Amino acid sequence: MVVSQVQQFLTKWMVDQGARVESMLAEYGQLQQKGAEQAKQTMQEWTKLTQATMNYGMELNEQWQKLSLEAARRALEMVTHAPKG
Repeated sequence: MVVSQVQQFLTKWMVDQGARVESMLAEYGQLQQKGAEQAKQTMQEWTKLTQATMNYGMELNEQWQKLSLEAARRALEMVTHAPKG
């Protein structure tokens, strides 16, 4: 009878442990999925930020070129239209 009780205890313990491991692995899978989703979202946000930064840089460069050209034109006008004395 003692052997039967020990066998029942061990069987129940093994089934319980199996259920715990299965539960743990399911939870780990969910956490892994959440982590992957967060990584994707982070990469998408970085992509948007990088694109916005590049667009802004290109806009600043275009503005700088326009201002430089205008300054050069004004300087040329000042030199060519300067009173001769």
